Amino acid sequence: MLLSAEAYRESLDRYKPRVFVDGVRIERVSSAPQLAPGIAATGVAYDFALRDEHKPLMTATQATSGKTVNRMLHIGETSTDLLYKLEAIRLICRESGCAMRYLSHDALNALHQATFMLDANTKASGAHQRFLAYLHRIQDEDLTVGVAMTDAKGDRSKRPGQQANHDVYVHVKERRKDGIVIRGTKAIVTAAPYVHEFLVMPCRTMTADDRDFAICCAVPCDAPGVTIIARPAGRPGESAAKYSAKYGQSTGVVQFDDVFVPHDRVFIDGAVEEASYLTKFGSKVYIVHRRDELRASKIMQKRAIENPKIEMLWNSAVVEALGGDGLEQIKVKNLVTGEESLLECAGLFFAVGHEPNTSFLGGQIELDDQGYVLTKPGTTLTNVPGVFA
Repeated sequence: MLLSAEAYRESLDRYKPRVFVDGVRIERVSSAPQLAPGIAATGVAYDFALRDEHKPLMTATQATSGKTVNRMLHIGETSTDLLYKLEAIRLICRESGCAMRYLSHDALNALHQATFMLDANTKASGAHQRFLAYLHRIQDEDLTVGVAMTDAKGDRSKRPGQQANHDVYVHVKERRKDGIVIRGTKAIVTAAPYVHEFLVMPCRTMTADDRDFAICCAVPCDAPGVTIIARPAGRPGESAAKYSAKYGQSTGVVQFDDVFVPHDRVFIDGAVEEASYLTKFGSKVYIVHRRDELRASKIMQKRAIENPKIEMLWNSAVVEALGGDGLEQIKVKNLVTGEESLLECAGLFFAVGHEPNTSFLGGQIELDDQGYVLTKPGTTLTNVPGVFA
């Protein structure tokens, strides 16, 4: 179903988001004069998809459903799709100055690829099917999706897991059987007050210690615990603003205060420890680790060590896999004593860690204990003038 700009505006009334603009609570987003230019600008992408002369650019057939959808929600398959998307953005911008919904397009296409690759690598996550179900729903309802990617960051010299206040990055606070609970802050979210959904995505590469921050999920704009703090869209009500009083965009900060996200809306969770996950399918899981301690985040270590189905084998390595038609045993060697032992098992999984690609620097740039480039607090400056990280 393709909505008109008016139908989009009316659809916002189905949601009751907690929105503040310049410190004032907005009770009804669809009729708030402070947000009218933004709603009008976003509406252009809706109306143009209904015009016969623009349909070749503004609509496309979604391969996974066979349905006609707005180009801004379409998953591209060919170079022509990408060129048409670019021309559609130009078309919208000539009218409204900002094609906000292209952000939805880019995020959805990135997630389509990421979840597909995740499933191909893990064989068991089901992330891609969850994403496709979500994609088809927002396409069918022609929803506008805000991209909540930029974290508040806090001390930029530190990684997410090193922050004194973890809430400067959105992260998983709790995992439940039916979903997760997230906390944290996302900044610079375009059109935040008048989107239907937020796609929460990580804003940087993550290490093993940052796994609780490597989360990607979908959250309705009015989910309990979501607060949107924004500026006006354009320059509403200013007589001198001949253009930006008609069209403009708001940006906002989105706070997630213990927001529950059902499992079917979680697409990537980098913090799901492989061993903890495997306990769902086996009565016993061995973690064979070649050192006497783990480098994973403290919370992940705690979960693994306290799990009654998991047994830690420290200072050890798998040296041989044994069996007939399938795996039956593994031979484990204690790296301290040299003693070898056999363990009965039906599956063997290898999990690798993360090593920063900084060896090429040859000691010229200061690194931390884990090999990551050190920067001066609050900047991207390194100890070498002209080199940034």
